[in-house]
Amino acid sequence: MATYLRGRRFAVRVGSNLFSERAIAAGVVQRFKVGPKLFSIYINDVPSPRNCQTRLCLFADDTAIMSTGASNNITKDQNSYLDLLGKWMIGWKIKINTDKCQAAYFSRRRNTPGYPKLYRRAIP
Repeated sequence: MATYLRGRRFAVRVGSNLFSERAIAAGVVQRFKVGPKLFSIYINDVPSPRNCQTRLCLFADDTAIMSTGASNNITKDQNSYLDLLGKWMIGWKIKINTDKCQAAYFSRRRNTPGYPKLYRRAIP
């Protein structure tokens, strides 16, 4: 992986502002023919949920975590898995934009359980 990323740099443009270039330390280069395959290999060991009520759904670089079950256990199960997933992401230098994360809760009950948390930050 070090050879693949060696010498690669990136810059961020927001509107007309171009920020200074930085070296790429980890990840998969976009707009590269084998990029999608390499990304699949890169995340191949993503941890699976430990209980059968929680599922991990991956599509390209988007992820959904879905859980079913009693409302008093849902948040606990999700938080347990999100802790495990968060540690894996730190180990592989994968950064999640928590501002883009959202939680949806579907129930016939009027009260909703607490928010799931990623990196100790509530996902609204």
